[in-house]
Amino acid sequence: MQKMIVLDLDGTLLNNERKVSKKSIEYLKKLKEQGYIITIATGRFLAIYLKATYGASFANYIICDTGANCFNKQNNTYLYQNFVPKEIVEEALSCYTEKCKYIDVCIPNKLYKYSNTIIENSEYNGLC
Repeated sequence: MQKMIVLDLDGTLLNNERKVSKKSIEYLKKLKEQGYIITIATGRFLAIYLKATYGASFANYIICDTGANCFNKQNNTYLYQNFVPKEIVEEALSCYTEKCKYIDVCIPNKLYKYSNTIIENSEYNGLC
């Protein structure tokens, strides 16, 4: 029977520099070699997660985008993707009020931060 270890990033795996330490990476790699399934569950976008973990060579799976996507790190494919339909995103954006600082909308390789206008358009190397 295989065993799975599921870890969060913030407050768990990331150090004060908001990166995974080399020591943690080596330890998780050893557990992976021993047959453990290493899974990271994060609300972060995949591209941001991969940067904070130096490519996540220690992980088998990544549950990301607040649970909307599950990525198989071993063969770099998605096991599961759940995109919000465009109509719902447009409706959510129409609900913007001054009490809401911004709304993030992520499509593959791009993250848009909206206020009452686009305030930032960032492209990431990798999948969003």
